[in-house]
Amino acid sequence: MADLILLSGGVDSASVLYERAVDTTRTVHALHVQLIHLQKADSERAAARKIAVWITTNVRPIDYHEFIFGGPVCGDGGFGLLGAMAATHIGKFPYIDTIIQGTNADEDQTPDSHRRNERFARIVEVVTDGLAPAPKIIQPHANVPKADSFWRMPKELRDLTTSCSRPVKDGETWSPCGGCERCQILNKIKESR
Repeated sequence: MADLILLSGGVDSASVLYERAVDTTRTVHALHVQLIHLQKADSERAAARKIAVWITTNVRPIDYHEFIFGGPVCGDGGFGLLGAMAATHIGKFPYIDTIIQGTNADEDQTPDSHRRNERFARIVEVVTDGLAPAPKIIQPHANVPKADSFWRMPKELRDLTTSCSRPVKDGETWSPCGGCERCQILNKIKESR
């Protein structure tokens, strides 16, 4: 059996991926779904790739996969599409019995996040109907603050993550804008120690 971790390239999914790679011997698949209409899409993809390479090099091998989507998404921020892509991936690798989301306590307290997670779960259930057993969906950091997820990772891995909503490209590298809400949250976390 195996885990499928939805790897955005951000702190939460990187932290969950790191912990699963360290703490279990299960096969780990990391799936990055790139929504190319988002300004942050290319920086997230670059971060997800670097994170997967770092985990494979410094912890143990994982299977990294990408899906690039260029069409419109419904008003759930892409969670419905993400659920469909996760379920489709499981169709290709039916030995995956667990889907892991990196949702943290800070983000999981809003009605919108609960609706998104419910929609994600319903879509996975519909698309994987007939699989026995059906994959379970877990959020191991649902009660963990983002700051704790951030500090649980080694510095080298923390430095590979991205949280910025409006990253700036300079040549072949991406830098955080420093002014968006996500940058401000991460800056507060970094300044807390």
